[in-house]
Amino acid sequence: MRALEDNTERVLVFAPIGRDGSATAELLQRGGIDAKLCANLTELVKELEVGAAAVFVAEEGLYNSDIDPLLAWARRSRHGRIFRSSSLPAVTSCRRSPLGVAS
Repeated sequence: MRALEDNTERVLVFAPIGRDGSATAELLQRGGIDAKLCANLTELVKELEVGAAAVFVAEEGLYNSDIDPLLAWARRSRHGRIFRSSSLPAVTSCRRSPLGVAS
C-alpha cells in the first residue's frame, strides 16, 4: 500500500454487516489501493469530508440508518451530484431478488 500525500487517492468502504467490508478493503489493499473501512455512516461522512477517490457502499448499511448526513454532504460538497454524473465514483452493492430485480 502506498503512502498518501493526501486522501484523494483512497477508497472508502462502508459494508458494516458480516465480512464484506473487511474483505473488500483487504482485496483493494492487496491490489495496491489504499482503502479505509468505515464502521458506520457517521464515520463514512467524516471520511468523505477528508477526501476520497471513490466510495463503496453496501446497501444493507443504509437500512434503518439516518442517511440525512450523507445526503447533506452530497449537497454541499463539490460532488453534489454524486448520484448523477459525479466526479466521485460511487459503487453500491445490492442483493438481487429471485426475479433479478434489486429489492
